[in-house]
Amino acid sequence: MQHVRSRRVLAAAALTVCAGLALTGCRSQPGVAAYVGNETLTEAQVDAVVDNATSLVPQSEGSHAPTRSEVVETFVLTQTCERLRAEQGFALTAVSAAEVAQAQQVPAGSTYAQDRARMYSCLGGVKFPDQTKPTEEEARAIYDRALKGGLNVGDWSEARDLIINDAQLAQSVPVARELTKMVAAGDVTVNPRYRPMEFVLDDLSSGVGLVVVPLGEPGSDAVRDL
Repeated sequence: MQHVRSRRVLAAAALTVCAGLALTGCRSQPGVAAYVGNETLTEAQVDAVVDNATSLVPQSEGSHAPTRSEVVETFVLTQTCERLRAEQGFALTAVSAAEVAQAQQVPAGSTYAQDRARMYSCLGGVKFPDQTKPTEEEARAIYDRALKGGLNVGDWSEARDLIINDAQLAQSVPVARELTKMVAAGDVTVNPRYRPMEFVLDDLSSGVGLVVVPLGEPGSDAVRDL
């Protein structure tokens, strides 16, 4: 009996939380990979994009299908960018599916290559601020990512000034700031199976994502049955 009452209390609490989130919605359907505002990407749609690319791989030597996370990432960035474009009216930059295919080694005729080209076309039109050095907090985040990625970057006291004064980071960090604001304004929710999801902007040729844009929530908040 106590167990039944506990479940009822938890259910009531969940309804209360959902009511409190009425503006953003209580969005946790397992069949949905991501939400951006009122737009959704279902897991079935992710399946279709991956399957389409997989079917074309034998015809495109050296290519491979995208990961499911890449499909979700493309949806989130495209939708949030197009919302920003609707507000600001900036022009698109011409990016072709063939260019995406060459850069990412995916089939040029795939739905994914076309979707990704649409994403980059929009992102290429975003007006970004002038170059600025990373802040202390941003520099520390880059340093921590480097350590986590197994890079030999020395002590923080030694790496700090190198990071803050790096010319390449002065270009990529302001872009990351702007895209982070864009995604935050897009009302994004990502299925816990894909979290944490991050769009890598710069790795300083290290192979480790150092400057990233968070897409949706920072980690999994999947409910566990205790």
